[in-house]
Amino acid sequence: MTLTQKQIISRRSFVNWQWLSCVRWAVCLCFLATCASGLSANTFDVEAFKSANVEQQREILRTSIETWLAGLRNCQFTSTTRSGERVVNGGKVQESDDWSTTLEFVIRRVDESYWLQTKMFANDLPSGPFIESESSFDRDEGESRGLMITNGGRTLLQGRRDSIMDDSVYLNPASQYLCDTPDPEGIRLYSALLASMTQWKCQLVEGAGEVVIEYPYRHPKLESNEVDGTCTISFSYNGQFVPVRYTQSYCLTFSPRKPTQRLVARFSKADSDNRLAVPLLIEEVVTSSAMGEDKCIFTKTDIKDMTLGHLTKTDLALKFPVGTRVVDVIDGVSYTVESDSKKTTVKQPLDQVPLTKTGDVYRRSWSPVTVVVVTINCLLLGWLVARMIFSARARKRNTIKET
Repeated sequence: MTLTQKQIISRRSFVNWQWLSCVRWAVCLCFLATCASGLSANTFDVEAFKSANVEQQREILRTSIETWLAGLRNCQFTSTTRSGERVVNGGKVQESDDWSTTLEFVIRRVDESYWLQTKMFANDLPSGPFIESESSFDRDEGESRGLMITNGGRTLLQGRRDSIMDDSVYLNPASQYLCDTPDPEGIRLYSALLASMTQWKCQLVEGAGEVVIEYPYRHPKLESNEVDGTCTISFSYNGQFVPVRYTQSYCLTFSPRKPTQRLVARFSKADSDNRLAVPLLIEEVVTSSAMGEDKCIFTKTDIKDMTLGHLTKTDLALKFPVGTRVVDVIDGVSYTVESDSKKTTVKQPLDQVPLTKTGDVYRRSWSPVTVVVVTINCLLLGWLVARMIFSARARKRNTIKET
């Protein structure tokens, strides 16, 4: 059977059409891949940075930093933070497994709204967390909701609606370095960094593939003439743009003794899902003149289960279960959740509603979460003081034996 000329031309046209269709799909896929990589790939242009003036260099860095931060505006991750006192020998920190506390966090973020679960463990207490909390808050709107904060099996708080950010976020180094939440001193790292853009001193370290920014340290509660310090932050531009090191060093000039403090944070084990590089290990070392040259506070934070871009605001919702007694500081009332359809009973003023079975009465001047944080700090301080006393007694006994 022979094909006619018309049939041959028709088959050739069909083959050509298929070939052109494949080419078009390949071009489209390449274009989409390029666009996707362009959204997340390294935004730092080394050659452009080297040939730019000071203002242009700052603008290039600002764009790269904001692009990296934007990639973390929708994320979820788990972090484990361990901390304890360490000995500094020859400028190096001697690690050990003797951690005083362990904090476990699960955090979800959508823009400036957060959901946070916190568990705190102490090595000198029985197994299991001695403090647990679940909360959600919105940084822009200033509304916070807390649920079931417990201490050793005793419920400190069942439900709360407040106008302040959840205090437990201050204990989370991962959220501070990835989501720009405040540190214990109330400083937001990247907000402070970008706010001081006109004072940046930038340096390109090509051998290490890093760019370093130095800028003045500003304490949110002190005047500029009461504190003197600097901060530096280093970003790696090999592969994707990602922070690798942060230092904070300052001296309190208003005090006659001029106490100093220095914080060094190192980020490593950066992971990437082809959209964003994220550090998975954060190590902090805090030294101060008050602790002496041979001691420091060492903190290690491991980050895992990082996911990007899959959350909505509904994933951050914190629903108070039936029976929850809610303290609403915004409206100045307290109520009990009865059911999904009927959420409240008769509301009462705060000073008339006991929060716990022991009859404790809520007072506006103290946030229950703040009480928990203060209690934790007091326990840690007591542990450190006791350890110092025992060490001093041991040295005294050794001195007496030698004499």
